[in-house]
Amino acid sequence: ADMITQSMKDLDHPNVKLHIMQAKHKWSNIVPNPNEPNDPRNWDFIKRIIRIVLLYGQTTTNYRDPDQETYFYSYSGYIIDVVGRWIDGIFRISDAWVR
Repeated sequence: ADMITQSMKDLDHPNVKLHIMQAKHKWSNIVPNPNEPNDPRNWDFIKRIIRIVLLYGQTTTNYRDPDQETYFYSYSGYIIDVVGRWIDGIFRISDAWVR
């Protein structure tokens, strides 16, 4: 769980948030207020979902980039992907989306 706490800190970085919040990532399918993307409740919800994915999800490695890993977890009829890479023993989140 300590690793997850460290990983979650990456979500405080504005560029990471912007990357994750892109419309193409389809968070509007599951967030509390899909018509208002900037509603802070949406970001809080997304962070909670990402934490669940890291805690309970399965992982797959990118065959083209073995340092990159994707955690994935089924939620509300969708699969949530959280992508990152291991750096100094910490999973560094770079992106996440709904599929």
